[in-house]
Amino acid sequence: MVTCVYVNPQQDRFWLIDDRIYDPQGDGKTKLDPLKDMRSVWVYQKCLPFTGVLMDSWYATKTVMLHREQMQKTYSCPLKTNRRVDE
Repeated sequence: MVTCVYVNPQQDRFWLIDDRIYDPQGDGKTKLDPLKDMRSVWVYQKCLPFTGVLMDSWYATKTVMLHREQMQKTYSCPLKTNRRVDE
């Protein structure tokens, strides 16, 4: 299960925006495909105003990080010990 939650700290509230089932054997999608699908919904269809993204370490990939930088959003996620980071 991949879940997207929208948090508004000023109102001290949160909302479930979207969720997807990760099933590569059933639908042939990669682990990043549900994230891309959800991102399209909350950025382009729902036009949600947001400044930052918190992600699981599962999404700490070069592709995802480069896209976040293009969106000019703040992002944070833990890195696994086997990840290499190039500043």
